[in-house]
Amino acid sequence: MSAICGVISFGEKKITESDRAVFKKGYEDCAIDRWEEKSTDKVYMACGIQYFTPEAEDEVLPIVEDGNFFTADVMLDNRDELFKMIDKEPSEQKCPDGTLMYEVWKAKGRECLNDLLGAFAAVYYDEEKNEAQIFADAVGNRYVYYLWQDKVLYFSSLMKPLESFVKELKINERFASDFVGDPSPCMFTEENETMVEEIYRLPVATVMRVTETGPKKTRYWNPYRDSKKHDYKSYKEYEDAFLKLYKKCVTSVMRSSKETGIMLSGGYDSTSVAVFASPELKARNKKLYSYTWIPLRGANISKSLRAQRVVDEEENVRKTAEFLGNLSCRFMDMPDMDIWSERKKLEKIFEGPYKSLENGAWFYRCFEAAKKDNVRVLLTGELGNRSISFENTREYFATLFRQCRFLTLKREVDKLHYHYWYTRKSIYITLLRDIWYSKFGKLQLPDVKRIFIKTKRIARNGTFKRMKEELMQTRKNTSDAYNLLERSFNPVYMRLVGEISQKMSIYSGIIDRDPTKDKRIISFCAVLSPDQFTHNGYKRALITDYMKELFPKHILQELRKGVQSSDYLDRVKLGGKKTLDEIRECCRENMDNKFIDAARILDALKTDNVSDYDFVTLNYAMSGCIFMESTKNYKDE
Repeated sequence: MSAICGVISFGEKKITESDRAVFKKGYEDCAIDRWEEKSTDKVYMACGIQYFTPEAEDEVLPIVEDGNFFTADVMLDNRDELFKMIDKEPSEQKCPDGTLMYEVWKAKGRECLNDLLGAFAAVYYDEEKNEAQIFADAVGNRYVYYLWQDKVLYFSSLMKPLESFVKELKINERFASDFVGDPSPCMFTEENETMVEEIYRLPVATVMRVTETGPKKTRYWNPYRDSKKHDYKSYKEYEDAFLKLYKKCVTSVMRSSKETGIMLSGGYDSTSVAVFASPELKARNKKLYSYTWIPLRGANISKSLRAQRVVDEEENVRKTAEFLGNLSCRFMDMPDMDIWSERKKLEKIFEGPYKSLENGAWFYRCFEAAKKDNVRVLLTGELGNRSISFENTREYFATLFRQCRFLTLKREVDKLHYHYWYTRKSIYITLLRDIWYSKFGKLQLPDVKRIFIKTKRIARNGTFKRMKEELMQTRKNTSDAYNLLERSFNPVYMRLVGEISQKMSIYSGIIDRDPTKDKRIISFCAVLSPDQFTHNGYKRALITDYMKELFPKHILQELRKGVQSSDYLDRVKLGGKKTLDEIRECCRENMDNKFIDAARILDALKTDNVSDYDFVTLNYAMSGCIFMESTKNYKDE
């Protein structure tokens, strides 16, 4: 894997030393093992190589051959299949991923894109044709930012270097409005734009052809359009196929040059990854290093939250470690992690404002801890809720009702009652409410009065209209299990997950890989019928039914879901009055911000005691300040 960047001139511009210096400086604080670059008057390509896999130390990137230029950020998951495609001998199979990808591209061109599996973004330039091709993997593991200006293409794995080439740094009004106007953790509402006008990001599963007339994008894969329909005849056949595939997806990403780690909770997704990863490492006489967030010792967490959710997953993870036998566990309460004080570091890593303040800080602390353990590949199960542990029980029951399949519905309700102790009456009442809501439910936009935004400016840019359209779709989904599944692999959500992990990877020197987001898993799940996710009384049935013989029993028996950030207020209190003073100072410096109402934040934070404020006030006050700090250099009109 690598960080890539470069410039390709399709017109008269000649590349200068100062152009090259901008990119090199932009990556000087990153965890790069080796920096390589190639340059002519019209083409500059660079690669900050990171040694995630054993073969990476021999990586030769960028490649220049017969007027062709190629650079790539790549970790391939199906090397054996690709070697067969280009008729390579086994003796040649130690070649690095970048070289292998280049050979496959040379042989197949765009036709190879659906054959490449893994995490990758690459740029290929044909000097004779004066044509570039930029492409990224199908599920958003890696990507590239780009700027097209005066017949010159600038590209980079990080966005900040490109800002040096933009003639006028202007904030993207629509993007910024959606970012601050949506109270949810979602940071994007579309695939291609960024916070800066003219700088774009290559979308998921996209190849972009660039000539002197400009860029043209093509989506080369859609999971619902391009995945092969299943023809299995029984649940057992589905189970066998799923287990075989999932194991392959987990083990194929485990190519660490050193140690392998996992972000492990007490939930289904990361545990399912560990269930397959642990035996694989045990066979190699290796440990699986696990990292688990736990709340601050002595945190003031309400009794009601403790009753409803698992707020501390240490006990469950310890039992999982006993079950698997080769885990080396770190339980991270991070007593010094003050959410507000972490922001400067994270603003730099994320290259702008971010949400989910505590989760962002915890993620990077996890990467730092893993690095101390010599981990280079860190496993996660981040997309699991949308793939291997997808839950559609309520939507499935509503679909059965709409289809008048009442006998099937009764059978499933009876079995759900048996497995989870819900009363039949409560299940049917919930079903009828969902049916009614899908037709007549009131569309209630989130209360934006407490998030300190300038609502007129946000409304002018169409944010609330887009939020309402999303609510309408969500309402429709409550009685349509098929539509719910189709929206699960939303490219915008895939962007969110990939954007954060790529930046973390470049700055930490660790790559996180999520087998639950593997293209093969998504293809498998995208065409499953709703009864594969809910059947015989099992919710999230790919895990609870198909994996029940492999899973630690205590995880399957835990009916409460885990929750992170349960100690949020306690972590804000670590900063005390200093945090409040800095928030106020930030507001006073940004009173003229066009998106955040700094005056209202000042009015809301009048006392010096953090305990006087609730989660909503503190969270949105800090988020607003992070936005103002991160975007203050962008012209906003």
